[in-house]
Amino acid sequence: MNFLPRTDLAVEDMENENNDSFFKEEKDGILIEKVVLDAALAKKLKKKQGVYYTITTDVIKDLAHDKCSDISYKISNILEEIYDEFNLDQSSYVLILGLGNDEVTPDSLGPKVMKNLLVTKHLADLNQLEEGLGIVGAIAPGVMGQTGIESSDIIKALVKDTKPDLVIVVDALASRSLHRVNRTIQITTGGISPGSGVGNKRKEISKETMGVPVIAIGVPTVVDIASIFYDLNKMIGEEDFDLSSMLIESDLNYMVTNKEIDEMINMTSDIISKGLNISIHNLEIYE
Repeated sequence: MNFLPRTDLAVEDMENENNDSFFKEEKDGILIEKVVLDAALAKKLKKKQGVYYTITTDVIKDLAHDKCSDISYKISNILEEIYDEFNLDQSSYVLILGLGNDEVTPDSLGPKVMKNLLVTKHLADLNQLEEGLGIVGAIAPGVMGQTGIESSDIIKALVKDTKPDLVIVVDALASRSLHRVNRTIQITTGGISPGSGVGNKRKEISKETMGVPVIAIGVPTVVDIASIFYDLNKMIGEEDFDLSSMLIESDLNYMVTNKEIDEMINMTSDIISKGLNISIHNLEIYE
């Protein structure tokens, strides 16, 4: 087949690779995978070098609200592991960015996460930060179609002015498999190139471009029709019938998502914001 599906997920690019640093753990229906992309493997897969964690669960797809906290704590555990590697502690200033368009539901994950974060930088600036709270600034910079400015340029200006110790970006991703849409959460130290999964790649947001460590948290919320047919052709053994390429050539390769995407985005944003809050603040003091 001529068509090669795009994906933002390192775990999908690793499906045909043998890698000694690939780690898997499954407990209570939650699968966690971890892979380290060194320079050679990153170049081969056309991904940024770094560590990629993937959480796979049916909680969001099944709208299982009672199990959301389990995923939040998994996210928090992974983030805390990364903080330790970066030698960050509760006195470190974390700038969190919610990428995406809040007027387009599948792309609104980042802005929605920002609404539920416990932001405290203003308190730290006023020397009024309470015990147990970390230092967090948060903003949703919008998309270039709304602002006329590249998100990465806005973020770079914020980094230069406010001098965070860490940048965390949250964004909706694209998958090459319908099976992973709203079932997978990727956390990586490799940064992110917004829009790359849907063929609208923008300027990279990474340690190299920002000058500080960057963690990217993403959830695939869309898949293109050509990728769906690509999977179906493989399942039925018709790989020589390249319907995927025909769709692209006919300009019919639309992006699709779940019909319950509104509620799924709300659930996912709550899960991620809680995971961030837990990882940065000692919230037990306030319970």
